[in-house]
Amino acid sequence: MKRRGTLQDGAFVYRTTVGGAAGSDEIQIEVFRSIEEMENNASPYRVFTSLEDLLDFNE
Repeated sequence: MKRRGTLQDGAFVYRTTVGGAAGSDEIQIEVFRSIEEMENNASPYRVFTSLEDLLDFNE
């Protein structure tokens, strides 16, 4: 499952991918500087594997 959203009043956009085997939660959050970078499959600015890391990044 992929999802898009904005962070910090539009300063960043993110895409999340959730997957893994049954009973296993695996998440990857890719942070991009613009929608264009995300849509053109540019390398992400940051990649997080937990929601805690994303929250720390937003502080």
